[in-house]
Amino acid sequence: MGNSYELEQFQKSLFRFILIIMAILFIFAIITSIKINYKKDKTEPQTTKCSKEVIIKYPHYIYPNIKYDLQVIEDSSEVIELNGITITSYNNEENQTDDTPHIMASNRMVYEGAIAISRDIKDRYKLKWGDFVLINSDRLYVIEDLMNERYKNQVDIFDFNKEWSKTINFKNQKIKIYKVNK
Repeated sequence: MGNSYELEQFQKSLFRFILIIMAILFIFAIITSIKINYKKDKTEPQTTKCSKEVIIKYPHYIYPNIKYDLQVIEDSSEVIELNGITITSYNNEENQTDDTPHIMASNRMVYEGAIAISRDIKDRYKLKWGDFVLINSDRLYVIEDLMNERYKNQVDIFDFNKEWSKTINFKNQKIKIYKVNK
């Protein structure tokens, strides 16, 4: 009877020890990840001199402070100019998205700098995830999401700021699409 009790106590102690080690390793992984991301934020982007620079606001842990040379993008992609486009904004609330508000159609997590496009535009021009949309000649967004089928000739800018999102509703706008993924 005594051996069984001692074995049970030993198993419980071993289990607790393993849990503590796992917790320590998990905390170490988080701290290491934060240090790596912090170092990435401190790096300055490398750009060449160009006629015009545009900045995409990627999440800092993916591509910190990326600056794109718009001339390089124009030279290396098919440019599509569209008129009569409605520009709106959305955020990650379930009443504005599908049942996965934090994941875009491209299977990436939402981030500022992403844009959803209406399905008619995507199908008409055979656009792919990662193609760019230029708005107001200085705001470059990455196509990552699709809008509901009921929307036509429209783009929807993602932003976490709900108040800002409510103010964006521009009709008959001109945009440029850069098909970089041919």
